[in-house]
Amino acid sequence: MTAADEVRKVYDEDLRLVLLRLLKEYGAALNTSTLEKSLRAWGFRAIDRSTVATHCRWLSHQGLVDVEELRSDVLMVALKPKGARVAAGDEWIDGVAQPS
Repeated sequence: MTAADEVRKVYDEDLRLVLLRLLKEYGAALNTSTLEKSLRAWGFRAIDRSTVATHCRWLSHQGLVDVEELRSDVLMVALKPKGARVAAGDEWIDGVAQPS
């Protein structure tokens, strides 16, 4: 794995953890537009809604969130119990950073 690949892996894992934490902290269900703005506030400056949706779908495939398409460009993302456990550090999933 190249250094660039390793940096991308860390970035993606951190982003997924922050998504789960945002959902856990702010009511367990948010849309991708709100998540995009929130991620920017957390320092993920080069993020767009499409990238947020891609990561939310990945989290859904892992059984951590439910995803509902509201419009072609907006998803509603709801935290599942397993996602809350991962966000809290009580459970670990490969591909999501562990809380420090």
